[in-house]
Amino acid sequence: MHKHRPLVKPMVFITTTSYIISVIGPYFSDGKNNDAQIMKHIIQHDIEEFKEWVTEDDILIVDRGFRDTIDLLQEMGIHTKMPAFNKKGESQLPVEDSNVTRLITKIRLVVESVNGRIKLWKYHDRVLPNSQIPYVSDYVNIAYAIMNKYWPELNTGESQLPVEDSNVTRLITKIRLVVESVNGRIKLWKYHDRVLPNSQIPYVSDYVNIAYAIMNKYWPELNTGDLEKDEQLASKMLYLSKQRTYSMRK
Repeated sequence: MHKHRPLVKPMVFITTTSYIISVIGPYFSDGKNNDAQIMKHIIQHDIEEFKEWVTEDDILIVDRGFRDTIDLLQEMGIHTKMPAFNKKGESQLPVEDSNVTRLITKIRLVVESVNGRIKLWKYHDRVLPNSQIPYVSDYVNIAYAIMNKYWPELNTGESQLPVEDSNVTRLITKIRLVVESVNGRIKLWKYHDRVLPNSQIPYVSDYVNIAYAIMNKYWPELNTGDLEKDEQLASKMLYLSKQRTYSMRK
């Protein structure tokens, strides 16, 4: 039980270029059937001849949910990498662990992006009735097969791509912060940060347009062209608007 409804979870094996090797399952997902238990089941029962896919010294990128399978994978000669976490009493990771974790995170971004792609299919981005459970595996495999065949790779191996991807991610974050900050600015006007009586409804559009016109004319821009400066300014404006909203509700 997760998110207040029963879930089924396919186990997806993906390369660093975003190619989907296989989709096994789906498995029922609950507290006793987590990622580690599913992985153990695949290895112990050699589902889809899993042991034929891997060779000694292969590297498998996993998250912390697979901790209980590390020993089993190492017995097969597979090296596992997962993000490091602070030990008891540590305020931050050592430099070497931090660098390794950043590299692992960059690789896992490909995996998360592939998992996000599946939700671009409307069928896979909604709650399914129980009558569809027998067909989930077929539909998921069909979607991933089409993605393998026709969709572009998320990582071609070019050294410049991670930098470009990082800049794109920062740009998207900056745009989101700017939009949220502009939306937050309107709440700095007392009139727009309260519940209005029905008698004010006819005038809302006029008052909102007046407020935004004043902001356009006299308030500083949130986009100066300096990525780091804009991120800081937008974050600060968003924080201030949220703090104001919180303090008024206390």
